[in-house]
Amino acid sequence: MWIKQAQINSFGQFQQINFDFENDFQVVYGLNEAGKTTLHQFISGVLFGFPTARGSKKKTFKNLVGGTYGGNLTINVHNQDYRITRIGRTESKLTLTDLDSEKEYDNPEKKLQEILVPLTSELFNAIYSFDQEALLAIFNLRPDSFNDHLRSIATPGAEEWMQVATDLDKTAALQMGRTKTAKRPINQALSHLNQLEQQYQQRLTQSPNLLELEQELNQRRQNLNALQEQQKMQQKRAANQSDLAAYRPALQQLQQLDDQLSNRQQMMEPELSRKITALNFQIHTDGHSETPSITKSQLDQADRNLELLEHISSKKQQLEKNLQDDEQQLQMLRSKWQVDNLPKPLSTEQLSAFQASQSISNEPFLKPMMLGGIIFVILGILLLLLKQISGASIFIIVGLGLIVWQYGHVQSVSVPNFDLVEIDSEYQHWKPEMVDLVQGDAREQMILKDNIATDQGKLQDIQGQIIPLDQALAWLGQDDNHNQRRLKLSELKLKQQHFDQEQSKRLKQQATMQSLLKKLGLQSWSEFEQRQIEDQQTKELLEKQRLLNEQLKDIDRQSLEGLPDDDQRIRDQQKMLHEINQQQASLTQLEYQWGQIKKDDSLEYLSQQLADERTRVFEDLQQYFVDKVLSQWVQSILNQTIGERLPQLMKQASEYLQSLTEGRYIELKYTKTLIRAKNAKGELFNLIDLSKGTAEQIYVALRLAFIQQMDSTAKFPILIDDAFVDFDVKRRANLIKILKQFVVDGYQVIYFTAHQIKENNIINLSNPERGEDYE
Repeated sequence: MWIKQAQINSFGQFQQINFDFENDFQVVYGLNEAGKTTLHQFISGVLFGFPTARGSKKKTFKNLVGGTYGGNLTINVHNQDYRITRIGRTESKLTLTDLDSEKEYDNPEKKLQEILVPLTSELFNAIYSFDQEALLAIFNLRPDSFNDHLRSIATPGAEEWMQVATDLDKTAALQMGRTKTAKRPINQALSHLNQLEQQYQQRLTQSPNLLELEQELNQRRQNLNALQEQQKMQQKRAANQSDLAAYRPALQQLQQLDDQLSNRQQMMEPELSRKITALNFQIHTDGHSETPSITKSQLDQADRNLELLEHISSKKQQLEKNLQDDEQQLQMLRSKWQVDNLPKPLSTEQLSAFQASQSISNEPFLKPMMLGGIIFVILGILLLLLKQISGASIFIIVGLGLIVWQYGHVQSVSVPNFDLVEIDSEYQHWKPEMVDLVQGDAREQMILKDNIATDQGKLQDIQGQIIPLDQALAWLGQDDNHNQRRLKLSELKLKQQHFDQEQSKRLKQQATMQSLLKKLGLQSWSEFEQRQIEDQQTKELLEKQRLLNEQLKDIDRQSLEGLPDDDQRIRDQQKMLHEINQQQASLTQLEYQWGQIKKDDSLEYLSQQLADERTRVFEDLQQYFVDKVLSQWVQSILNQTIGERLPQLMKQASEYLQSLTEGRYIELKYTKTLIRAKNAKGELFNLIDLSKGTAEQIYVALRLAFIQQMDSTAKFPILIDDAFVDFDVKRRANLIKILKQFVVDGYQVIYFTAHQIKENNIINLSNPERGEDYE
């Protein structure tokens, strides 16, 4: 456990202030009156309750300014954060909150005790919390009490019991001395009683008849007492016999139960019965799935249909893709020629006829004569440019002659009439020279159109196949890509498989059940239930038998059978009563005679004095021995308790003392009543002979050793409030080193001090800002 934060509303000089603590060696620095003890007492008060009344030895830390008295602590226990809030002093209210879940406990006192167990206020103050006042208190003790105080550390609370034993022993010693000449009250009372008895005996010897009468009277009284004792024994014996007779019905019932159990069949083996019961429970609880509404054959058919549908759908998707590709290619062809539709392609014959018609119409320009005439004309024009008019005239005339002749020849040839529009009206938009060029794309268009028509026909056929399959699988839902149908079909097949497994498991369980029942000689579960009822009855009879045997275990059954009847007991009692009456009559007569003789007032007065003194002395002695016995008993118990824990405690404390004193003192020795310190030279010193600082170090070493011994129980914060003012610098440094080892071992140490020390985690109460660590 470690304390994470203290939030003070109003306590002592603090008001509305927070303190954050590290799970480490935490130093709280402050000069006198800075609030170290106030913060220390606030932590203790929130954990275990604030002081409720002001007294000479109590300080309530009430804030004079006012405000709501109290505050809260945040603690961490086993990695769980809790906030403990106490508000109010005389009637404080406690709340406990789990900070992880923000849960506020209904019974905070009980939960807080569970969290802090085994820590109590007494244990906390005796072990984990100490200050200079605790160290100084040991020097107010007498030397014989000094060792007892240190030894009490081994057992928290033992010091109070030691004080009780000491007080009892003192009270007894004041009442009675051990010597004959002691003047204590009981010694004086015994002396006075002896004098009275001597006077009384002298007075009796002066009256012989009275002495004889007193002796006879005492004898009669003794006889009467003896008879009365016999009567008591007789009555006790009669009561015992009467009590014993009360067990007769139980004995008779036990005998009847024995007869019944001997006639009943043996109970089933518990392990076998348990297996059958558990198996029946499994049969009726495990795997009670409903019978599937769809048969396995229907699932298989649906699986085949779905596979076929998926195959056809795949083909459909491929056809649709092909159709889309063809349409895209067709559109690209048309876009290429920037038309909405290409004309029909021409057949080979049509294309040849078209080309022939085109070659004839172009012949005047393509024949050699036509070309020659053109050349002659060009040459003539060139000669004119060269100013050779005669030569130029000849060339021009020859060239024109050839052209005229060729033109006349063409007009004499018949040109066949070939109209492309009759083949496809689209050709009217096409120039003749483009017709031959478009034929390849026209044929490609025709193929694409044929492919599109074929694919569309196939798609219609496929759609005709899909519709009945889709209708047959409609109970699986509508799903274009069939994933949901396949998933649902898989779930149904899994359920079917699970159902089949359950059926197989149930059949095996039923077979196992029959096998187990057969071992018991049973045929069915109903017979087993009937057998269970019989076994339960047998068990109840056995329980009754056990209870009756338990009731009669201390009874002597032979004595019970040999009890006398009631009439005999009555006769014995009447006989004893008759003898007592006779003795009583004789005693009454003697007492009358004694009374007549005792009318002498002096003897009566002396007898009364003697009786009173005997009573007083007896009561005083009884109280004396009670005090002595109680004192010895308490000391014996404490010595036994301390003796069991002290060896390990002393061993650990010796190690701490050696470290604190830097080897000057190496070991603590102890006896039943004495603790002594051994130095490095082997010399032994009584603690009262040591210096104040060394004695304090022994006290601290014992405290720390006991904390270490409590390690197996719990690790709680160690709070030290200016407890080492008498330590020199080296010993204080050694002690801080030991305390830091406790931090390494998992303890939180909060060290309140007015000394300036250099540590990482310092809360400076003397700093008004209180946010800066002291350097």
